[in-house]
Amino acid sequence: MVDQSLLRSGFDGEMLLGPRYLGYLLLSSLDTGTLPVHIPIDDPGVDLTISPPEDYQRLYEPHPDAEPLPPAVSSGSFGTEILFDHPRQADLRVRTIVDVEVRAGGERISEQFLDLFMTVTLETTVDEDGIPTEPQLRIEVVQLELDTLLALALEAAGKTPDDVLPDIKDVVDRTSDLGFTGEDQGLQRIEMQKLRESGGHPDALGVYFNLRLRSGPAEDDYLDDRGDLADARNFLPPGEDLAFGIPGSLYPKLGDDARFRMAEETSDGSGEFHFPLREDPSDPESEIKGRIKDISVGPFDGDGLRIEVKGEFIIDLLPDPNFTFRFDVRPTIEDGLLTLPPAEHDLDVDLFGSLLIGIALSGLLIGLGNAGFMALIVLGAQEFIVEPIALDRVSGAADEALEDASFLEALPHRVTAERRHWDALYATKHDVVSLMEAIQINDAGIAFSGRAVLDKEPDAIDNAVIRTEARDDDGAITELWYRIRDIFDFAPDFDQVFPATDRREFERVEDDDEFNLVRLTLEQIRDRIAETRIRDRIGYVPKDIFVEGHQIRLMRCISDTEIGEQRRRLLEDFRERTRAEILAERGDALREQIREELEQENGEAPTDEEVEEELENRLDDLVEAAEETFAEEELPQLVEEAISPLLRFDLDAPEFAALEDDNILEILAYQRIRRSEEGGFSDYYRDRPDKDRSDNLLSLPRYAPVTTE
Repeated sequence: MVDQSLLRSGFDGEMLLGPRYLGYLLLSSLDTGTLPVHIPIDDPGVDLTISPPEDYQRLYEPHPDAEPLPPAVSSGSFGTEILFDHPRQADLRVRTIVDVEVRAGGERISEQFLDLFMTVTLETTVDEDGIPTEPQLRIEVVQLELDTLLALALEAAGKTPDDVLPDIKDVVDRTSDLGFTGEDQGLQRIEMQKLRESGGHPDALGVYFNLRLRSGPAEDDYLDDRGDLADARNFLPPGEDLAFGIPGSLYPKLGDDARFRMAEETSDGSGEFHFPLREDPSDPESEIKGRIKDISVGPFDGDGLRIEVKGEFIIDLLPDPNFTFRFDVRPTIEDGLLTLPPAEHDLDVDLFGSLLIGIALSGLLIGLGNAGFMALIVLGAQEFIVEPIALDRVSGAADEALEDASFLEALPHRVTAERRHWDALYATKHDVVSLMEAIQINDAGIAFSGRAVLDKEPDAIDNAVIRTEARDDDGAITELWYRIRDIFDFAPDFDQVFPATDRREFERVEDDDEFNLVRLTLEQIRDRIAETRIRDRIGYVPKDIFVEGHQIRLMRCISDTEIGEQRRRLLEDFRERTRAEILAERGDALREQIREELEQENGEAPTDEEVEEELENRLDDLVEAAEETFAEEELPQLVEEAISPLLRFDLDAPEFAALEDDNILEILAYQRIRRSEEGGFSDYYRDRPDKDRSDNLLSLPRYAPVTTE
């Protein structure tokens, strides 16, 4: 258990990595082959073979076709020590145990230590607003220390440890992700420092971060910087490899942040804000259905996190009833792994509001001659009428609050050391996982600790789309052909086999005009969906139809992914072209104008760097203004023209419906209708009911399907 009283740094979150955990980041690479078991050093002509440690723990079975790792040794292989005040500024010493083969005489020397002295630095990508993203640990070897016989073998060849250092760096130096922030929750600051053993807590590497949280409703209202590394304490429990904690003081900040992100200015430039619940949370122009009064985040029942949203609904002709929406997240530990079961939610509308709604509805029924239902309606208004309507209206506020709670899914119990593409349809995240006994969620904050093991998990490729199908002699679909846009970037991994390789059967499509296709049977696709090893429910948009006998016989569709790709390509081309045109036609005039304005503003001539910086800003503004007009007037037609050559996936309605039933795809913008017929049913699609007939299925362009003999 973590002593939460030691969470004193003032940062929003603290993570401590112990020596063994850092060693496991390298062990993961041994399993994936990135750190080769056999390291040839051509000059002076020796071959090294690395042995894993005896306590090497995985949560998966090694690939059956992989070459087994060398026998494990008990002499401290991959034993890791955190260093302080090293003369070459090394932060770690990792001891590897190697067998040495001297090529010249064939001499073999067993179990020699090769100590790697390594620096560990924190690297981030900083965006244009100065916000750090993608935090990573960079590990680099700066010095070697060799066992006696290994050193003698090098010395006999006239070599020193520094001479072979580049060969070792080539295979050992690496970067590992730090996976402790959710995709939607940005960082404001991240720092790292080493902590010495204290009070029984072993040496540790500490990572400290602040979330980018709102302090007010305005767009630039963010909390001030906070936290001091000098106040940090070592809270890594003895015998554990990782510890993590956030203080209880973060709870109210998360609630405030969620509410402030719901704010809207009452009118442009007014500086006054309100917190509406809109009919469509994603549309700021949709009708206001309620108001948010407060959002809070905090612990409950000793093992859960509760997000509570309070507000009121706007109801015509009635006093506006208050509501309280609760969303409860209860992390659990199963076999040492942190899991998040489906969350529980509940919504209460005050009794007066429920009665008013119930009475109003029951009165309507009385007027229709259904007086017998009055009591049922009044008593059931809360559960059956108020709550469904209210849940729909409060969904936007709930989504904002859940974004702040999303860090639970990204708590660093699972850190991806490496990502490989052994399979065309999914990547494999090779993780160092912390096996834990409990997670602490209480007034003091959230904390956990655990022991390091290796694990892996699939991550479906998000640009995979179905381009066409294959059929048998009877015309039944037997295969779907998936396009993988960047398949050639990962093709070298498809044939490699190491202990951690994760791959299912697939086959590249040959003799097709498209060269980045993979074929899968329907059974293979269903199995992959069940294992999350392929993208599911891919959205498809009908673009043209084949009509036969006044009935739509086939629909030809394209994925919304491909439509988005073409749209982004066209926009990027427009930006580059427009920027170049403005620069060519007006660049000199703009520079002169900027130079004069800056000199008047600052009272001195600006530097060339200052002029160019301002020029870039003005070019951004000019391109953005031109892009708005382009996107509205020209882009839609250009997108249609771009996707027209890509259309080749056509099925009839029952076939599309069957693929929807298997969660392989979904048809967007049109309703699926199931019609009962003698002996069964049939499926067809129709446009959604509205007054606009231009988007009706029958209004789509016609095409003639290509037939093959």
